[in-house]
Amino acid sequence: MAESAISTGSAGGSVEDSNNSLAVAVGFGLIAVVSASAILLQVGQKTPTLQDSSIYSGPPLSYYVAKFSPTVVTAQATVPEAPVLDN
Repeated sequence: MAESAISTGSAGGSVEDSNNSLAVAVGFGLIAVVSASAILLQVGQKTPTLQDSSIYSGPPLSYYVAKFSPTVVTAQATVPEAPVLDN
């Protein structure tokens, strides 16, 4: 039966594991710092200026509301009068 690497002790020591853990922690730290600085740079940028609404020269909003509203169809049914019977 073959011996596994764990039972022989050749899989690596705790020093290698702590170095790997430290490298992973440093990597996550760098990612956090870079993402935080990117967010702060975006927040610090000048916001775009809004256009004045008085410049708009198109139709009013009520025009578009009326244009795209569903039309209500009303059907009027006519009932013919009953024939008059003469006796």
